[in-house]
Amino acid sequence: VPVARTTVGISFIVAIACESLITPHYGVGARLYTALTVLEMPKVYAFLLLTGLIGLILNEGIHYIARRVIFWK
Repeated sequence: VPVARTTVGISFIVAIACESLITPHYGVGARLYTALTVLEMPKVYAFLLLTGLIGLILNEGIHYIARRVIFWK
């Protein structure tokens, strides 16, 4: 299960980085990069907090699914 949680975390980071490069106007990564380049620090912190919360939700979701599926642990 730790492998699944690590994989989801890394894939989430890669997805945010890729969407900021592919679609430069839409998405959390693109808006974070835009706010960072024009030094809108409250927006930067808000987007960082948003990505952290999404990562936490994904991590807890994988943990919940693992508890329900892997019953021998």
